[in-house]
Amino acid sequence: MSAYVKRLADYDIERLTEAVDAMFTASAFYGRIKPHMTVILKPNLVMRSAPEEAIITHPNVTAAAAICLLRRGADVLVAESGGGPYNTSIMKGTFRACGYTEAAEKYGFSLYTACKSTAVQLPEGKRCNTLTVTELFARPRETLVIDIAKLKTHGMMGYSGAVKNLFGVVPGLLKPELHSRYPEKEPFAEMLVDLCEYVHPDFSIIDAIDAMEGDGPTGGQKRFVGALVGSESPYEADMVGAKLINMKPEEILVLKNAQSADFVRESFRKSKCLVTILRILSYTILSVHAPAASILRHAFRNSCSRLQREF
Repeated sequence: MSAYVKRLADYDIERLTEAVDAMFTASAFYGRIKPHMTVILKPNLVMRSAPEEAIITHPNVTAAAAICLLRRGADVLVAESGGGPYNTSIMKGTFRACGYTEAAEKYGFSLYTACKSTAVQLPEGKRCNTLTVTELFARPRETLVIDIAKLKTHGMMGYSGAVKNLFGVVPGLLKPELHSRYPEKEPFAEMLVDLCEYVHPDFSIIDAIDAMEGDGPTGGQKRFVGALVGSESPYEADMVGAKLINMKPEEILVLKNAQSADFVRESFRKSKCLVTILRILSYTILSVHAPAASILRHAFRNSCSRLQREF
């Protein structure tokens, strides 16, 4: 496994498709796709929001992945559950408001609106041994799953990326139940890692072109970063995402727990991969505004306009 970063100035669909295709090719992910195999794309659609507000995974990022997969003969299905009630009417409205209905009609992928769920066991879970997930993500399964996250700072967890995005496989109003079960940051982070290991995405992408800083996941400000991240490991994708905005992976609880459980390869942690990735972008985000409640403290020292000029 490895991690990949592409420098992108905007959400142009052709450039996005080229970037995703290059990641899938370099990782040999295409070799896993069989004709008419269903591939589930899991974006971050935490609420109804216009793509330009940087709250959700931009529909063009998800569409780019779908285009690459459809060209290889896969059937592509986008599935997500936001933070409110989870039913067919709500999800159709969410997909429409977030630009996904238009993208699905234009590029030929499908949207999951059946909204069925099932209780599952997590026998290897460190903190959580049972929870409910949207049926498509239950194991065993014959489908592949691609986790397509949005890079954000986060009010509770400090950072939100590929691992945190998988909390969206828990149906709507069952999410607050898990917050009640695990009200503190450390056990909640352990639960997220347990859930990530259960879903076990086959590839992870982070939309870090326009990210969110401040009071994420929904109340922050848009921040241009200009990168698309990909990896077969959601943890390694998040290590790259954290480095892109100058956050220390060891201070992000989900990554701290993943590393202590040996879910992040030691060779990746010790390699110069992260340094090389930052050189690809040819600039450095000195810091971001972190949420007021976060233990992370980052003063905002470089402007979006400077980064725009470097493109």
